[in-house]
Amino acid sequence: MNRFKFNQYKQILIAALLLLSAGAATAQNPQLPKGEFSVYLKGLNSKLNIGMREYGDSDTRFGAGAGLQYSCCFLPGWSFSGALEYQSYRSETILDNFADSYRMNDAEGDDMIFRSSASRYHERQSVGMLNIPLWIQWESKAQSTKLFAATGVQLGLPLAANYTATASYLETSGYFPQWDTELTSPRFMGFGSWDTKHSGKEKLKLKNSYSFLFEFGFKQQLQATRHLYVSAYVELGLNDLAKASDPQALIGYDVNNPTDFNYASVIYSSPQAASDNYTHKVTSQSFGFKMRYAFSW
Repeated sequence: MNRFKFNQYKQILIAALLLLSAGAATAQNPQLPKGEFSVYLKGLNSKLNIGMREYGDSDTRFGAGAGLQYSCCFLPGWSFSGALEYQSYRSETILDNFADSYRMNDAEGDDMIFRSSASRYHERQSVGMLNIPLWIQWESKAQSTKLFAATGVQLGLPLAANYTATASYLETSGYFPQWDTELTSPRFMGFGSWDTKHSGKEKLKLKNSYSFLFEFGFKQQLQATRHLYVSAYVELGLNDLAKASDPQALIGYDVNNPTDFNYASVIYSSPQAASDNYTHKVTSQSFGFKMRYAFSW
């Protein structure tokens, strides 16, 4: 097993041990509830927060999550909670009036500058994460309806991450400086005009996510041991999820298949395949509403 997978399992084990130790401490106090188990749904706005510098815009798409949560009291009105949840993060980035060029060697080994331009470059990112949130929760002393607030931290493990891209009204050419010549055709060499060019579904390589959590809402008693939680929540990612990589072009020329261009994702690519990426930071971000149904004993 490689080191990356080992670190993931170690982090999950630490979270589980913390949860079990909190449960053992609660069991030693007979005056407090033994515990509470709940299932929940959350969603509305969940995305990769992509800082696009001055090159383009980033927007969000609908994302949702679901999870299982266990809570245990350690003081009256105070509890510790841990959960396992699946959360989707969906975003899109748009670069209008895109233009780029970078130096390379063609199939014959000649020096070439590949040039590309498009009226719009549109990319959609989709990420599914296994989240392990840990909270400290406070609730008021009311009988049937209580206010509550919770805060904590979260570890997110990317399970699936991919992107698709579309370049509209794409124009490509090859400039050969040794002959001071620019080729805008033939198309079979990858030079010409293309109404629309789509990429397939490509994988994103992301780091684990570390986030700060906050939640506020009310707790309604339904039965003696049944409760409904309704709240607003915020998740703010703390670290950059983009892995370091060599500079690469956003739209790349494939010498083995010239009419099938490579799309490198705005997260990893840079203008003219230089050192500064189109993005400066990529974090997880989610906010919206959460509904939780709880069983206590």
